[in-house]
Amino acid sequence: MSAEVATARCQAAQRLAARVEEMRRTNPRQAWRALQRRFRPAISGASYTERGELWRLRGHLLRSMRRAGEAARAYRNAERWFERAIEPREQGRCTIGLVDALMYAGDYDGALAAARRGRRHLARTGDRAALARLLNNEANLFHRLDRPDLALTRYTRARDVLRRGGDAAGAARVDINIANCLSLLARTREARSLYRSSRSTLLRAGLAVPALHAAYNLAYLDFLEHHHERTLEGLSAVRTEAARIGVPALSAVARLDIAEILLHLGAHNEALDEARGAAEECGNLGLAYERGKAETFAALAEFRLGRIGAARRRLEAILPTFHKEGNRVWAGEVLVAMATVWWAGGDTSASRVLLLAAARQFTLARDREREGCARVLAARARVEGGHLAAGDRELRLVRAKHGRGGSPRFRNLLLGVEAELARRRGETAAARSSLREAARASERLAARILDEQWRASFWGEWGWPHVEWAALELDEGRLDAALEALERGRGRALGGALRPGADRAKDGQQSIRAWAASRRARERDRGTRSGEGAVSEVRPSLAIVPTRLRRDLAGGLPEPLTAAQLRGALEPDTLLINYMRHRGRIEAILVTRRACSAVRSLVSDDTLQRLVHGMLFELRGAAASGTSHGAASLASLSELAAFVLWPALARDFGDRPPKRLVVVPSGLLARIPWPVMPLPDGQPLCMTSDIVVVPGLRLGMVPSRGRRGGGVPLIVASDVEGLEHAQAEAREIADLFPDARLLLGNEATAERFLKLAPAAPWIHFAGHGRYQADEPFHSGLRLHDRWIVAEELATTRLSAEWISLSACQTARALIRPGEEWFGLPRTLLQAGARAVIAPQWDIEDASAVRLMLLFYEGLKSGATISRALASAQSARWKAGDHPIDWAGFVMLSGLGAGRIVPFPSGRIDTMSPTPSGGLS
Repeated sequence: MSAEVATARCQAAQRLAARVEEMRRTNPRQAWRALQRRFRPAISGASYTERGELWRLRGHLLRSMRRAGEAARAYRNAERWFERAIEPREQGRCTIGLVDALMYAGDYDGALAAARRGRRHLARTGDRAALARLLNNEANLFHRLDRPDLALTRYTRARDVLRRGGDAAGAARVDINIANCLSLLARTREARSLYRSSRSTLLRAGLAVPALHAAYNLAYLDFLEHHHERTLEGLSAVRTEAARIGVPALSAVARLDIAEILLHLGAHNEALDEARGAAEECGNLGLAYERGKAETFAALAEFRLGRIGAARRRLEAILPTFHKEGNRVWAGEVLVAMATVWWAGGDTSASRVLLLAAARQFTLARDREREGCARVLAARARVEGGHLAAGDRELRLVRAKHGRGGSPRFRNLLLGVEAELARRRGETAAARSSLREAARASERLAARILDEQWRASFWGEWGWPHVEWAALELDEGRLDAALEALERGRGRALGGALRPGADRAKDGQQSIRAWAASRRARERDRGTRSGEGAVSEVRPSLAIVPTRLRRDLAGGLPEPLTAAQLRGALEPDTLLINYMRHRGRIEAILVTRRACSAVRSLVSDDTLQRLVHGMLFELRGAAASGTSHGAASLASLSELAAFVLWPALARDFGDRPPKRLVVVPSGLLARIPWPVMPLPDGQPLCMTSDIVVVPGLRLGMVPSRGRRGGGVPLIVASDVEGLEHAQAEAREIADLFPDARLLLGNEATAERFLKLAPAAPWIHFAGHGRYQADEPFHSGLRLHDRWIVAEELATTRLSAEWISLSACQTARALIRPGEEWFGLPRTLLQAGARAVIAPQWDIEDASAVRLMLLFYEGLKSGATISRALASAQSARWKAGDHPIDWAGFVMLSGLGAGRIVPFPSGRIDTMSPTPSGGLS
């Protein structure tokens, strides 16, 4: 070959490389097509160095298209050509991409060897910038191998190299990775500080996109530490900024995370909307793995909402995506989801086959924890199908391979199978022992963390041990024990907050949150791995709590609640109905001063959902049509009452309703308008009984804070946004109580309210309210200048005996199994108020005025709060007002607050003290 021809070919190779490199930045697929067309001719006559350049460029393009195995081969070819050209610096630079490609291809040993090779070459040639990039990729590999300690050392070296070279922005990018490692190591304070500082540095350098990634990670750290509302705010801000600067991929991923958080919160309708949107956005961007996750979350939301068929179809459609991506962990997760859906339909045989297929996926991924959990569930499917001996054999094999310890999730599922096997064999004592052991585990922090995680998965419901234990005791006729078992599992999130000295335990709580975040971050890392290979070691998720945290955890457990305490807190002629959901049906434990009793299998979940949603629809429809009392809605109310109310009343009171009815609702029962629930003779319940709705019995255990002296009643009216009757309502109430402080119009500011509310013996608010299912702690009240939300009120110490809220939807709350109500009512009760009177739905302005005036006239005459509310509602019924205008108001309280009596002077006292040993 002549020198001229060789030179021409070299120049052609150089031009091709330059043109493809330029296109690669904007359109990698177009660049790939251009390279493919000219690759063979260009490389045939090129020099060793130019051949290396072309092969390395080929590797870059293949890696950008997620063809990791082919990319790794291209980088190795490039490395060999540079070796022939005796260019060790370029050999070292080739390993930067090679390490990344081998990691995604699953060849972790090969990636580690390539990193060692590259470090030697780059250190010898003094290329600090390339060395920093290689160290960063090697650290990514250790991060993926669940070795954040080793990853941290590599990231730190990379950052130091960049700082010495004067690349502050590059060092800030690596700081984000360092912060990720610190969160895995439970060093969340340091991680938070690094995220913030790196974001500031990147913004100063004009690098908006990496700065936005730092903000995203900061928001996700809030999620890891269980600050859900703050996380949702942060992710929403990330989405807004990503749309502004044109980063659609980050916007889509943030929306995916929002859907997951809403599932953790139990806001299934909102989660479904966000998951569908995330799936569409990720699909449009070609993010197949992220789209698969979004579809899985959407399927879970549909499953939780009772749409079994839709969930199954969505899961069947998305399973091939994870197989194609080579993500065995998520392929296994989808198979578990499909098994759960089939199980819910009663087909345990199909469920078992799917669970065993999931176990094989987890085995190939070397995820022993998930593998063991899937095999335990497969054994349970055998037991549920009636094959007890076969189920026992499978369970023994699982115990032989995985033991009885391991992660809380594995242990929880194992104890569940053992208890069910013992129960079906009639071995009640053994079943009770297993359920007690599972219940004790679920009362610790690790269980509470998993409780939230499982709301965003198909693995099950963590809070089941207490309900199963209660059902077992009911079967045995041990009613006191059933009540105590059920209540041990409720209000777990309240435990630490309600104990004396809880305010002094902030450091301990911070340590707990940091530990929880590290466990959760590791679980997320394993759950999001892709690639054909498997990690060399997967540590058990949410492992045993470190010894240094055990004392803090023990101090956060709620005090036990006994049946004797509950009976002692009830007055004569009072019935407490404590509802519980067990295996798809609603049951009730009934408590009076004399004894406990039970009504089993009142109604199925499906029937209850149909009746409640139908009743609310008909109630509003009848109001819109002007039907007197809403005949259609009353018919649906009667059907509902026949299922959930009449059997409970008949058990202890026959045809005569109790003087006071205390209701602890579960799930959709919290949406029922109890005051208008008809009795068998057609009268609404408010005509015969005072009604108290208790949003968690454990709230009654809040220690007495003592009432502050010097305060006066507070009446507030905020008439912003067109509430023409709010001020008139406040003035008329103030006329009844002249010593009350009145805040109207522009005086009703958030600052004035927060200053006067703590000392007020009672508070009335008239104005706008809002309920946010996706962010229950952002539910709140609209003052003249701004909203006051539940999260802000939670830090206020109140002295009010009661708070009445004449504001729409302020009694609404997000209800989580085992932890009761989340929203404005519970916040006010925890802050010190003994009762909250508020509406469950939107109330017409003038209708609220009529009801509230009757309520306060009753209080003025000396009635108890519960009696005054029931009397006011009875009067509106007799006057022919439609229930939509008054039945939504409920009294939310503990057991003793129904006895509060305000005297004409406005001073608050009680008719009688709380019984000894009772609840305040």
